[in-house]
Amino acid sequence: MADWSQILDTLSAASVAAQARDQRLRQQSTTCETLSADLEAAQQEIQTLRELLEDARAQAARQVHAIEMQADRRVQEAEARAEAATQRAAAAEDWLKRIEQASRDLLPEGRHAAA
Repeated sequence: MADWSQILDTLSAASVAAQARDQRLRQQSTTCETLSADLEAAQQEIQTLRELLEDARAQAARQVHAIEMQADRRVQEAEARAEAATQRAAAAEDWLKRIEQASRDLLPEGRHAAA
């Protein structure tokens, strides 16, 4: 009878140990599933953020290009205005020289040298 008692005790202890092991395995499995779901969510979030970053970079590149084009256009317009102003100044200087010469030509002969 003592042998049977000892066998029953051994079986009972083995059963308790097996139940404890099964409980730990279930907890580990639940933890792994939770961690796997968290990892998948983090990977999805990373992918979404990468897409947003690429969109932001593309939009920034388009804006920079548009600003560069506008700046180039404005520089060209300013250069054209400066060239036109230079031409007007040269024409005005030429007219002033002509006016000066015409006024000298209107002076009596004796006063040409003094002017």
